[in-house]
Amino acid sequence: MVAMRTHREDTELQQAACATLGHMSTNNADDGAKAVNAGAVEAVVAAMYTHREDAVLQYAAFATLVHMTTDNADNMAKAENVSTVEAVVAAMHTLRNDAELQQAACHMLGRMTTDYADSRAKAGNAGAVEAVATAMSTHREDAEPQHVACNTLGHMITDIAINKARVGNAGAIEAVLAAMQGHIDHTELQRTACILLSRMTTKNADNTAKAGNAGAVKAAMAAMQGHRENAELQHAACSTLGRMTTDNAANRAKAGNAGAVEAVVAAMRTHREDAELQQVACQKRNPGRECGRRRRCRGCAVQAFRNLCVASVRVCARLLLHLRN
Repeated sequence: MVAMRTHREDTELQQAACATLGHMSTNNADDGAKAVNAGAVEAVVAAMYTHREDAVLQYAAFATLVHMTTDNADNMAKAENVSTVEAVVAAMHTLRNDAELQQAACHMLGRMTTDYADSRAKAGNAGAVEAVATAMSTHREDAEPQHVACNTLGHMITDIAINKARVGNAGAIEAVLAAMQGHIDHTELQRTACILLSRMTTKNADNTAKAGNAGAVKAAMAAMQGHRENAELQHAACSTLGRMTTDNAANRAKAGNAGAVEAVVAAMRTHREDAELQQVACQKRNPGRECGRRRRCRGCAVQAFRNLCVASVRVCARLLLHLRN
């Protein structure tokens, strides 16, 4: 720690020190705790700021911070308090052409914003939404960085309305749809992207309209048709279609014309034992509707599609009319 503080401008020393701290945190919890108490988090973040153009040091710093903060709320709080999020975003801006670094940075931002509302707000204020959207647009070829970026955006917009607005203004919606279109065979990316689209468009009319105009309905449909056997993806896509068609006539028309009703019915038939999917598919327009036996439709959803309760069939019929009108 003394060496890092004394020789701040020595890039190689800072790299080596970050690597050493990472190993200490990984292999020995006591040594890792001592390092953190001695100011290791602060020293690593200071190195990131001082040497933001050095990709090797940034990688080492990311790895060290991951080791230090894994399953350790106190260390995560320390990382938040010393502007770690801002340092990560600065590295993304400086090294935007380094695809591997962008992926590592997205992963780090995702970790820091998963359970910490303050970090989500700080990330938004530091330009993290825009940085992630730029990374997605710049590095479209590889599916895994796109998948990680979608996860990170999903964390950053959770319960932070202004970050959700930033998503729409930063071109993130278009970037997510480009990722879906470019990696149609990547099941996890498709599922994560559908979940993200659902979150982006929940209680945000502007994002809902942008998503529809950018082709989100067709993208969700393509995901359903390309991964019929994956129940989790079908569930996510059904939810996305429901969000995008709520209070948006243009998106309803697009969904109806694209065959959304048929796709939802096909999902229900294929996954007739999945009660949650049946509920999402049937009750999108009327959540909580009770069947004639005075229990939720989910209680009947485990039956074959042809034996769904009468209330479920009626709701599905209304959904069909809702999408086609």
